[in-house]
Amino acid sequence: MKGVLIGCGSLIGLGLLLAVIVVFMNFSATNKEARLRNQANAQQEANTAIFDNMWKTIAQIANVNDDYKETFRTAWKEILGAQSEGGRATVVNVVMNHINPKLDSSLSKKLMKVIESSRKEFTNNQKQLIDIKREHDNLRTTVPSKWFVGNVPPLEITIVTSGRTKDTFESGKEDDIELRPGHKKEEPAPAKK
Repeated sequence: MKGVLIGCGSLIGLGLLLAVIVVFMNFSATNKEARLRNQANAQQEANTAIFDNMWKTIAQIANVNDDYKETFRTAWKEILGAQSEGGRATVVNVVMNHINPKLDSSLSKKLMKVIESSRKEFTNNQKQLIDIKREHDNLRTTVPSKWFVGNVPPLEITIVTSGRTKDTFESGKEDDIELRPGHKKEEPAPAKK
């Protein structure tokens, strides 16, 4: 009789231990799913903020660049007027006094650097978002966590891309590799005989 009670007590203890383990596994999987969902939502908001900042920065620099173009246009009109009025000395004077100090080609270089670094930052943040989704999908679809969170909906993320990229991946072809569309290609000179 004593052996039966010890056996029953052991089974009950083992059952309780197993129940506690299952409860903690459930808490762990549920909490991890919630953390990943929260992280994905935060990353999506960060991507939106980075994208917005990128375009505002580019637009502001481009506006400065538009001012640069307008200054050049104004100076060019002065140069043309100086040529007709006072000759070569007046043209040099206009160039030295108006174009040199006002026109700075470094604006275009700065704009290119801002675009490149902003796009790189945005792409890296999108990659992080994709990785969070991958981890969440693994949690939902692999044992033992899928026993506890397999019924939660997949994360819905938005990846910003171009229509051209979408079309290329849908068709599986990238035939147009022209770097400057609409730019006339130079034909090679015929071979000399």
